Amino acid sequence: MQRREFLTVLSGAAAWSLGAQAQQPAVRVIGLLSSASSHDYEPMIATFRKALGETGFIEGQNVRIEYRWADEHYDRLPALANQLVRDQVALILAASTPAALAVKPATKTIPIVFAIGGDPVVWTCPFNTTTSMSLAYDAITLCGLSGAGIGPKPDRANTG
Repeated sequence: MQRREFLTVLSGAAAWSLGAQAQQPAVRVIGLLSSASSHDYEPMIATFRKALGETGFIEGQNVRIEYRWADEHYDRLPALANQLVRDQVALILAASTPAALAVKPATKTIPIVFAIGGDPVVWTCPFNTTTSMSLAYDAITLCGLSGAGIGPKPDRANTG
């Protein structure tokens, strides 16, 4: 899947989550949390805004995006995630695996849309903790895409 298609799917998930909430304010707020810098994400943010616009969410009109960038300082992520929760955003987009790991323990009520490269069921956190997710329970607030390969582990593969 190409980057543009990936971001369009991710934007659609965010828009669906925003549209599904009851008692919505006139301007909805999306919190975007990333371990990277804003400079690293400029092309992807432009595509994200465009895809949101195609679903009827126009930044500055009926949606506002609160950006939180850790600038590769992973130790900042938990505080940034908690800040978004305190700001009571309608949805949090975790734009990296470390961001998803930081935001998951910060809220049980705000929907989290993630884009990660690993297995979301068992994540190892860069700030020295391990967290696991129950698909039956945590899927209530977690939604996203993973680049993790699906298949048998090499030590369990049927070789004959």
